[in-house]
Amino acid sequence: METLVVKNTVSLRISLTTECQFRCLYCTAGKDHVGDAPAQRLTVEEIVSFVRQVKGRFRIEKIHLTGGEPLLRSDIVELVRRLSRLGIGDIALTTNGERLVDRAEALRDAGLRRLNISLDSLETRMLARITRGGHLERIVAGIERAGALGLRPIKINTVVLRGVNDGELARLAEWSLGHGWVPRFLELMPIGPAKPLHGRLFVPVQEIMERLARTFTLNGPLPEAGLGSTRYYAAASPRAVGRIGFITPVTHPFCAGCNRLRLTEAGDLVSCLACGLGVNVRQWLAPEGKGRPDRFANLLDRVLKTKKGRGLFQTETPMMAVGG
Repeated sequence: METLVVKNTVSLRISLTTECQFRCLYCTAGKDHVGDAPAQRLTVEEIVSFVRQVKGRFRIEKIHLTGGEPLLRSDIVELVRRLSRLGIGDIALTTNGERLVDRAEALRDAGLRRLNISLDSLETRMLARITRGGHLERIVAGIERAGALGLRPIKINTVVLRGVNDGELARLAEWSLGHGWVPRFLELMPIGPAKPLHGRLFVPVQEIMERLARTFTLNGPLPEAGLGSTRYYAAASPRAVGRIGFITPVTHPFCAGCNRLRLTEAGDLVSCLACGLGVNVRQWLAPEGKGRPDRFANLLDRVLKTKKGRGLFQTETPMMAVGG
């Protein structure tokens, strides 16, 4: 495999916790996952130190805060505020939406600009089956609250699962577009607990698009700025018009254009979600580690150079532990 050329621009995905109040069947496979003890997580100071040092070496395209469920961290608003003060103009957050109705305004005021919401069904019983903990009415209320506060764009992420929610795709798309939100459909990744389920539940993007084409006219892919993981298509149905996104790590990998670095809650710097391997950088985030920016910059370069032109799904680590 060809090693990618290191670019001067990076996109950071920072996992704030492995804790989540949901037990999504493709993420935890029915196993409880309470995450590390709070003392083991990176602090706000350490995360800000990391971002500041990366910013000294690369141009940061955006920062995406993930988990687990990042809204379970009591200091999430302070972290967003501190990152915004560093001059990071594009700060996004992925959430399951369960606590969003209570925290959306504070997050916006702190500097959050956009949201990704994980929502795999609009059926109350189906959502409960998939998430084993999600409450549809509360999630929808949170999304509506965020939209009313002006957070844009709001992207609705749906992992497509055969025989589970694959009959809802057009409904999810029309519902999202009707509110001015952006629906995105994701192929299931064969990593962690999802690996043994993959053969039974996986739906390739071609089939996803064929299902949507029964309701929508799709034209694309549309030209996109930056090095994103999503291919967007212009979409129109009798009831909705807008863009629909497709994230296809299995059938059409986006590895060749990927400039992401992932930081886990424990301080592991990971170059690729599919491999889950990383180097712990916590020693460089403590006060005594700040005096050697050259050493830290060299470490960043080495990690980026481990990125490959085509990823292999070879990790048993749950996605929530790597910050999917």
